[in-house]
Amino acid sequence: MNRPICSLATQGLLAFCVSLVLAAPSRADLYGYWPLDAAPGGISPNTVGGGAAATLNGAAAIANDGTRGPVLSLNGSGGTYAAAGSLPSITPGTDFTWSFWALQTQPDPPSEPNDVILGNRLPDAGWIKFTPTNFEYRDIAPTFNSGIDIPDFTQAQGWTHNAVVKTGNQMIFYRNGIATGFAIATGTVASPPFYMGGDAAAGENWGGLLDDVAVWTDALPRSSISGIARGLYTPTTAPTTGPGGGTPVFSELYLDQFDDPVLSAWIPTTRGLENNAPAGYNPPDVTTNPGRLTLGGTTNNQYWYGNTVQLAADLPNLLETEVRVDRVSLSGSGTAYRSSLWIFGDDGHYLHFSQNVGENGWSYNANDAGGIGTNQPTGSGVNIASLDGLDGSLGEHEMKIVISPTGEPGDVSMFMYLDSQLVAIQGFSNFPDTYTILLTGQARAAGDGVSAVFDDFRIAQVPEPSTLALLACALPVVVGGILRCRKGRR
Repeated sequence: MNRPICSLATQGLLAFCVSLVLAAPSRADLYGYWPLDAAPGGISPNTVGGGAAATLNGAAAIANDGTRGPVLSLNGSGGTYAAAGSLPSITPGTDFTWSFWALQTQPDPPSEPNDVILGNRLPDAGWIKFTPTNFEYRDIAPTFNSGIDIPDFTQAQGWTHNAVVKTGNQMIFYRNGIATGFAIATGTVASPPFYMGGDAAAGENWGGLLDDVAVWTDALPRSSISGIARGLYTPTTAPTTGPGGGTPVFSELYLDQFDDPVLSAWIPTTRGLENNAPAGYNPPDVTTNPGRLTLGGTTNNQYWYGNTVQLAADLPNLLETEVRVDRVSLSGSGTAYRSSLWIFGDDGHYLHFSQNVGENGWSYNANDAGGIGTNQPTGSGVNIASLDGLDGSLGEHEMKIVISPTGEPGDVSMFMYLDSQLVAIQGFSNFPDTYTILLTGQARAAGDGVSAVFDDFRIAQVPEPSTLALLACALPVVVGGILRCRKGRR
């Protein structure tokens, strides 16, 4: 089945509006919120009733900042920190959210990269903390380490918003609303003490400014994280409910089962990851494997030219969108070959999610020219270590990418899934306003062959909760811009 994209815009929007209304919401409960605006008697209040206040120690003080007003000032010296009670015990299945604003004032890089910005270092039986280089979730005995390697805090950044959202065993780090780190949690941290700027027993004192520190005992929706980072919300005003909590509910907007003998919704191209020119492949084919798309043949050119189809529509980078396809099989010959799913803005802005035989297995390449998201844009790519055991599995796998715009132009988080399991994350800060989608079979060297077979391509979308009322009121206007069909690509 090949349902034309443009004719589905109206019914697709109506469908996902209905899905949002009917979806059972989950709630993220605010456990502690320290605005850090004042500290009468050395005590900075927690606005959550019954929650522990932050007791200032050493040189910790409330200071006035030209950008954010009253904030907590920490000079990095021994004994300087704020103690804010303890957190509930955390297990691999526990959901939570941490959110805070920070400005680092200590030297770059810090003399002690393990300094505690938030969290605890002791006891060794379990600690959880933000440092200038990592989010750590670990213990000593029995040993587990589920840390996220985050972008380093530096003086030059100025104020940044930072958040970690744990949904089940999946932990995602956001910098200024953009997802930039991911890890799987293992082990249990039992009622850890919660400090700001250092650990009472271990030291590891950090120098900088903190503001609006908040902790929830559930996964805050992505739209709320980006809203706090953009200054639209504070922890007390951020929406704490959403379809599926941190996991939005999508409604199908387009389905192509490749049973039409004409690829009416797709444009054949020669794009590969390294090169874009004719290379002798067979034309894209839906008849050799009826009801499936085959991209194959033997390349007569070197190096990573592609046999590709490009969706004949641009999607605006406005709504959270899910793109998925069944990669039915991958085969080939020679030195290396691959199948891939791309989110493609232009030559300098894309995410290429692929399985590569003969070169690095499951991996991705990201390009964000002029932004923060360039990550091995060509070559062997970023290896997805959690999929190393599937590098030789050339049968059917569902590949999925979720595109999540923050609402700030160019700022986008992309989440990669294999067989419904989140496996990698990449953030972008300069992504175009529109993008299209590519499916590719590629062979590396002249004489190498590839056959990449795909089926059941789907696009689904869901508006952020805050846009639902707007969509209901302005549906005809939104429908007109949801997908723009066109005959060619810039």
